[in-house]
Amino acid sequence: MGGRAGLSELEVPVLDNDPGSLAFAQRRGFVQERRELGVVLRLAETAPPEIEPPGGVEIITWAQRPELARGMYEVALEAEPDIPGSEDDEAEPFGDWLAHDMQGSGDRPEATFVAICPQSREHGAAAASPGR
Repeated sequence: MGGRAGLSELEVPVLDNDPGSLAFAQRRGFVQERRELGVVLRLAETAPPEIEPPGGVEIITWAQRPELARGMYEVALEAEPDIPGSEDDEAEPFGDWLAHDMQGSGDRPEATFVAICPQSREHGAAAASPGR
C-alpha cells in the first residue's frame, strides 16, 4: 500500500491510557517504536520565575511586534536541526512554516515570546511558544 504512494512507513500516536486504540493499531500491523512522556506545568500552582534578560536584550510578545515573523523563522531554521529527531527534517518555506507552526488553533501571538536586541543591526529573533 504505502510503497505505491512513495511512503516507507506510517506513524501514528497512541496514548498509553488507551489500550483499545493500541490493540486496533497492532491488529493492523503497527508496532511500538518508542514511548513519549507528556508533562504538564500547573500554572496556578507555580510562581513565575524572576527573569532578567542579558543587557541589551528585550523580551516581548510576538503580538507586540508581528513584523518579526521572518526573524523568528530564521531562528527556527537554525535551531530546529538541534532538536532530537529533527536533524534530517527538511525546512518548510516561510509561508508554510508560518501557517503550520505559528498560526494553528493553539498558537497565540500574545503567548509567544521573542527575545530581541534593539541596539543590534541584526534582525533575528528568538521565540518560545507554549506547547512547542
